[in-house]
Amino acid sequence: MMSRHLGREVHAASLGSRPRNNPSSHLIERAVALVCLLILAVGVFLVMQPFLSALLWGTILTISTWPLHVRLTRALGGRTGASAAILTLAACAVFLIPLALLGHNLAENVAQLASNLQEWRSKGLPEPPSWVAPLPLVGSRIHEFWSDLAGGTVEATAKLEPYIQYARTRILGFGALIGFGAMQIFISLLIAFFLYRDGRRAAAALDSVLQRLAGRRGPRLLGVAAGTLKGVVYGIIGTNLTEAILAAVGFRIAGVPGAFLLGFFCFFLTLVPVGPVLIWLPATIWLFTIGETGWAIFLIVWSIMIFSVLEALLRTFLVSRGSDLPMLMILLGLFGGLLTFGFIGLFLGPCLLALGYALIKEWIGMEREKMASSGDSGV
Repeated sequence: MMSRHLGREVHAASLGSRPRNNPSSHLIERAVALVCLLILAVGVFLVMQPFLSALLWGTILTISTWPLHVRLTRALGGRTGASAAILTLAACAVFLIPLALLGHNLAENVAQLASNLQEWRSKGLPEPPSWVAPLPLVGSRIHEFWSDLAGGTVEATAKLEPYIQYARTRILGFGALIGFGAMQIFISLLIAFFLYRDGRRAAAALDSVLQRLAGRRGPRLLGVAAGTLKGVVYGIIGTNLTEAILAAVGFRIAGVPGAFLLGFFCFFLTLVPVGPVLIWLPATIWLFTIGETGWAIFLIVWSIMIFSVLEALLRTFLVSRGSDLPMLMILLGLFGGLLTFGFIGLFLGPCLLALGYALIKEWIGMEREKMASSGDSGV
């Protein structure tokens, strides 16, 4: 009995000797931990910043084509790696090959422009065509200036020189932008390969995080985000890219110089009503002026088929399955993405705007449902 009593006293003394929890020291520990986490987050962001746009586009591409990956994996007997490799190679053919052709075509045009400038300086320009002067508003001025250049006037050549230098600088800058965009797309496709291969584990982790942050709304928001991204990629980017490639092929067949560059401009102008007319109509007029009447008629028929019939079919089939993003936001996404992320922003900008737009609409709808249910329960 005495030993048991003595043991209790010793235990009580040991408990009394322990330091009590100090609220101030606990707050300091939490503050230090938060600072360390913040420093770690900043470090991770700085490391990943050069690859952020490529990571985002790789993720968007994987999400939008995930059903195809699932079907292909089943057809290959469950071999996820083989399916990921096939889809990555297909994406390379869709995105990188047209970009490589565009860069090659741009290099050829720059070389041709330099050769023509050297020839014009030595021999002078040819006389302006007869159809220039009757053009409304500016025809007479262009005809007069062209005639001065053709006559070898020093003043006209001096006036033209700054514009030539400016155009050369812009063309070289555009070529550098295409090269950087090709590198970003290659990195994004490499990221997409690993996301295809290990996407199920990443999706499970993301679902768990969203459930912790948003509760039962998390999976619903994730579904809305996936559907929106698929709609934008299929209905907007897919349609524009298809029309741009077909337009470039038509220009190339008809013998129009700078075919792939003109097709690149069609990628933007497809979003504007009758926008592609600004590209194919001058090309058609040029073919008529050089006597290629048959190819000019071919280009008219080809362009009408692409930008009228095919566009109506594609947008009806694809856009109706996806996002209802307003056309103004699509344009802002294209140009804002280009200015912010470079060439890859053409694809990334509309997707991010559509995702934000859809999530805000979903959040507003959820809040209304919550208010309606609370009102019904109150009654």
